[in-house]
Amino acid sequence: FVLRRLIVKQIIKRIIPTRLVRAYGELRRRRVASERRARRNAAARLSASDFSSILVDLGVSQGDNLMVHSALGQFNSVDGGAQTVLAAICSAIGREGTLMVPTFPHWGMTVRNMRAFDVRNTISEMGVLTELVRRDARSKRSVHPTHPVSAIGPLAFQFTEGHERIPYAFGFHSPFFRHAMAGGKILMIGVDLNSLTAFHIYEDLIAPTPWFPIYEPEMRSFEIVSQDGASSVYRGYFHSLEIAAARNVERLRPAFEARAKLRSYLTDYSQISLLDSKAMIAACLEELRAGRSAYGDIAIPPEETRTIDNVLAALCGATRTGAGSVMFFHPAKPLNGHY
Repeated sequence: FVLRRLIVKQIIKRIIPTRLVRAYGELRRRRVASERRARRNAAARLSASDFSSILVDLGVSQGDNLMVHSALGQFNSVDGGAQTVLAAICSAIGREGTLMVPTFPHWGMTVRNMRAFDVRNTISEMGVLTELVRRDARSKRSVHPTHPVSAIGPLAFQFTEGHERIPYAFGFHSPFFRHAMAGGKILMIGVDLNSLTAFHIYEDLIAPTPWFPIYEPEMRSFEIVSQDGASSVYRGYFHSLEIAAARNVERLRPAFEARAKLRSYLTDYSQISLLDSKAMIAACLEELRAGRSAYGDIAIPPEETRTIDNVLAALCGATRTGAGSVMFFHPAKPLNGHY
């Protein structure tokens, strides 16, 4: 299915001039943006109390380790804007909770133009809320050229430390995996499941997968600058853009609702959702084991089902190591060598 879709797209690109394709795409984006602004202006405006009540209704509670994906421009207006939203989230999880947000730079900056990633100065392109967190004096940011995160709270250092030392951005020892193993929840404000970047965790836990070629075959190298100004080179694997074009995480919504505690609150304009990160990883692996994925149906080589079973068993057998610490694997069987 994935390969057929890619072949069709390539044929269309050869038939229709690139200039016309881009012009049509730009016109469509402008029309959609105009319609969205009109709907948002007509929608109910939320107070700080309204927004806080929604968080409580969804299940956000004191002590939660919460990752937040957001597009505030695609959500109802909130009195006080992003500052109010951030304050409400921090109040909801309290001093014992840790907030984590994606602070990814513009893909073209690091990947296409090969500019250095500076953890101190490279801005987040993931929305105004994420940039507020990045600039917060309490915030810790991971060093990664394409998928850094920023965190505030008692586990901020544990979540973000060492991201630059792993070849897969979402794998074992990544902030995303550590957050999941710490009982993390994921909050999505004004976005659907296609903004759920932690979805990639399960892919990285079973990588490399030649039968499931979601990554470019060769590593890339990027310059990174740490908090103390030291420059070094990061080497890692990056997603294949052609394969990514076929991804639709909404295909997994029924599985997440059934097994990852996905709950959504619908406003008169948008939605806000919450799910359990560790349960989401397990649901993704179980779906893949059955030949289903966000990329469409996948034929899994029989010998590869053992890898999936091993990771699932390790995931279910993870234990907490020490008070207040994150959770790590204690697998009964060896996992792939890059761990």
